[in-house]
Amino acid sequence: MAIRDAQGVPRHFSGILFDWHDQRRQQIQQRRSERRMAHLARHDPLTALPNRLLWNERLAAALAQAQRHGERLALLMLDLDRFKDVNDTLGHATGDALLATVGARLRQRLREGDTLARLGGDEFVVLMRRLRDPSDAAALARDILEALASPWVSPRGDEIQMGVSIGIALAPEHGTEAETLMGAADAALYRAKELGRGTFAYFTQELTQAAARRMALEARLRRAVREQRLALQVQPQFAFGSRVPCGGEALVRWHDDELGPVSPAEFIPVAEACGLIDAIGRWVLEQALGIVATWRRAGWRRARIAVNVSARQFSRGDLVATVLGALEAHGLPGDALELEVTESVLIDPGAGAATALARLRAAGVTIAIDDFGIGYSSLGYLHNLPVDTVKIDRSFVQGLGQPGSAGRLCAAIVALAHHLHLGVVAEGVETAAQHDALQAMGCDRYQGYWRGGRPTEAMEVLACWRASRPT
Repeated sequence: MAIRDAQGVPRHFSGILFDWHDQRRQQIQQRRSERRMAHLARHDPLTALPNRLLWNERLAAALAQAQRHGERLALLMLDLDRFKDVNDTLGHATGDALLATVGARLRQRLREGDTLARLGGDEFVVLMRRLRDPSDAAALARDILEALASPWVSPRGDEIQMGVSIGIALAPEHGTEAETLMGAADAALYRAKELGRGTFAYFTQELTQAAARRMALEARLRRAVREQRLALQVQPQFAFGSRVPCGGEALVRWHDDELGPVSPAEFIPVAEACGLIDAIGRWVLEQALGIVATWRRAGWRRARIAVNVSARQFSRGDLVATVLGALEAHGLPGDALELEVTESVLIDPGAGAATALARLRAAGVTIAIDDFGIGYSSLGYLHNLPVDTVKIDRSFVQGLGQPGSAGRLCAAIVALAHHLHLGVVAEGVETAAQHDALQAMGCDRYQGYWRGGRPTEAMEVLACWRASRPT
């Protein structure tokens, strides 16, 4: 404001100066402090992970969402083995550094969307959302055990061998409320410690045994693949009205020294989950083409062998080169091989199966849809995609001659396939009644245990061809 003299002339001015920058700095600092206080209220200061308060909020929200959308969850409760010994012998500072390292290693193993928290002490929890199968939780548990298996060197230079026990509970199977699910995971953790620590256990004994079996299978299967201990048998295929084999399907077999005979229905999913299916698939292809090459050199000029191909083999992108290279190496034309794929492979646009199969089909390889009728059974891909044959699933064939719609379904599949100029193979033929019913429908080929159709050695199939062919 102006300060005037007696004549009203301004002589000087008076005012108040505010340091707005300082006030702004104070406001920013206050907001930062408020945010930090809010963060500390819901996060562990040592590991920066959610604490028990935030964990409870997220678990309750996830359970509510899972119930609305019909999703499954897995809760993994972790407890470090012998952590008290570290604190007692090396001090709490070393124990705190160890906990921070554990938190960092665990973060690296989680999927996007999973929640990791520290509840206190050496107790951590993981929430897996959108669980597809209980075995997914076991797979994460194995990853965690592996992540914490390598020794840690403390700032003082002490080498510490970490270990962890893990309890697993599933929602909704073991509870739909947070408190119930936490109790189930805690009981499973106690069971894991009883098993000897350094392992995991489900809340139910059956799931724990299944997970242990799967881990043993994976370890033994890796060794079997590495040491080439798998075997191949062939199940002959016959044309209706003839006892002369027209080819066969290559079937991989595994007899382990400790586990005994293991069904493909059990070890193939394990191979797909752990990445061994690529190596197994290449080995089966090479062995199968070697078999059919031997057959053709022995005079069976039109011999053909069928080989199953998994979705993972398509996703790698080198299946076409692998198949064509193997055919060339064995001196075989494309018509010596039939590739069997499932309907889901053809439907999946990301697998690139349609393009790959079209290239193989152009080289003379025939394409069959395995287990037709139990999946999508889409008429669109039968008409538009490179397919030569459909294989009627054995579950339909087994129902032939019994009350129900199996006979009508089989007849409809045969009629539909023939209308689209596709061949039809029936799987699982075990009785004369099934054989005769399928023959009356006009089915082209069959395979099964009826009249010497069991899987056997390749040379036995060749001997059957020699003994059965017209003289």
